[in-house]
Amino acid sequence: MNYYIVGCGGVCSYFLPPFLKTLKHHKKFKKSTVHLVDGDQIEQKNYDRQMFQSGAVGKFKSDALKEQYSSKEYIEQIKSITEYLTDSFCVKPKSMLIGFVDNHPARKDMLTLCDRFDTPAIFGANSTIGAQAYYYHPKWQGSRLDPRVRFPEILTTDTGSPIRAAGCNTEAKLDDVPQTAIANQLAATHALHLWNFWSIEAQEMDEQETFGFWPVESRNTFSRFQTVTAGDLTTDE
Repeated sequence: MNYYIVGCGGVCSYFLPPFLKTLKHHKKFKKSTVHLVDGDQIEQKNYDRQMFQSGAVGKFKSDALKEQYSSKEYIEQIKSITEYLTDSFCVKPKSMLIGFVDNHPARKDMLTLCDRFDTPAIFGANSTIGAQAYYYHPKWQGSRLDPRVRFPEILTTDTGSPIRAAGCNTEAKLDDVPQTAIANQLAATHALHLWNFWSIEAQEMDEQETFGFWPVESRNTFSRFQTVTAGDLTTDE
């Protein structure tokens, strides 16, 4: 199995340790390859909420995390791709995309790749304390389970991308919202919950009988946690 983790900043730095440990010690995943994809470099300000080792300022985030977790404690197959993902990226067969990007153009590109390569994905994000993660499968394209239907701003907002000039949209950049280490941890936890369900638990379940109870999104505000199930989104169709 190939995992492409796109966006190697705050959420990714909290997501990786338990994720890599699970891959290493679960017989189904121990031969997996993790591709860390990010063209961004570490700045001193990142240390207030991102879990990088000291002395990494100036390194590509994907390189730094590869070095940090390339040990016998984790899986051996970790690769670094020091570029930003676009819709021309090539995804290997038997893959999953896991996105921790901070802008809608990148999410749109990831969803395009999911459909092109028949690849599922998990997206995680957070604000100051609120956080969420949601799952997507290409067979849901155009349905009420499609993030582009649930969150149409993914298709219309063109701000925040590090590789595309902003168009006429005047919405503030998504990454202008101050974030915290706790919110990064929460977003990572939501993403881990969904990955564990769809990659492990769901494989032992009867989808035809139980799909309505399967989690599509896990999220929290400052005061509550919530799971959105497939049934929540499709029961009145």
